[in-house]
Amino acid sequence: LPSVYRPGEVAGALAEAGNRSEAPLRDRAVMLLASLLGLRSSDIKGLRFDQIDWANRRLALVQRKNGRRLDLPLPDECAFAILDYWKNERANVDDPRVFLRGRAPHQSPAAGNHFHQGVTGCLARAGVEVSGRHRGLHALRHSVAVGMLESGTAYPVIGAVLGHVDDNTTRRYLRVDLTHLRPLA
Repeated sequence: LPSVYRPGEVAGALAEAGNRSEAPLRDRAVMLLASLLGLRSSDIKGLRFDQIDWANRRLALVQRKNGRRLDLPLPDECAFAILDYWKNERANVDDPRVFLRGRAPHQSPAAGNHFHQGVTGCLARAGVEVSGRHRGLHALRHSVAVGMLESGTAYPVIGAVLGHVDDNTTRRYLRVDLTHLRPLA
């Protein structure tokens, strides 16, 4: 089953995002992109400034996992977090990518860095029980999917937002949608 965190647990982790971190503004922006938009870590790491339409508050990127174009609204909270990071913490280097390592060399985070440690720390500091659940950025992505499902969002919309190529990938979230499964039991 996909690991899912309830909205209150995600809010608690977001409140802790950046605390006790070497790059607190970057970590907060990354957590917001994952928990509000459901972006994959690879797409967050590869996000470039030219993929952000600031005037219309939209993100338009080609997903690294499947090569498909993804066009999403950019919530104000995400936009302001990215701007805060860019203006107050990001190294002043000529790199088109939004998120860079906090220490030199200031380049994109390493291929193996999926921001797992930052998410795990936020959940722990927020006092979220994580036993039996994944604790990385991908679990926040699952939480976005289930939240949309529980709020009545249609499967094709959920699949489009998450960039799923196969409808069966989106359907797997049915198994954790207890709100809609309970009446059928």
